[in-house]
Amino acid sequence: MRADGFVLDNGFISYNQLETVLYTFPNVYEAAVSNFRAEDQVLKVYISLENVLSAKEKQDFCEEIEGYIRKTFAISIPISVLIRDKLPITKTGKILRSLLA
Repeated sequence: MRADGFVLDNGFISYNQLETVLYTFPNVYEAAVSNFRAEDQVLKVYISLENVLSAKEKQDFCEEIEGYIRKTFAISIPISVLIRDKLPITKTGKILRSLLA
């Protein structure tokens, strides 16, 4: 994992590529991919939803996203999918990854 916006696993995959795929999922309102500490070696996926889901539905949704990312991008490192009410954004609409941890 690199700190400059890339996932390093079986080659290079940019955070932007992953986020673009996440936005294709139904009910995904906002999405961000991040990893601030390389020693963790965990890909962190943050999502806010358009509609409210039950706890079980959220768990199933997170598992579906994790499985899809693994299959599509051949990522073998641990993935943590976290659902937030809203993701922090700047005045121009960019997601503030530094506030996600």
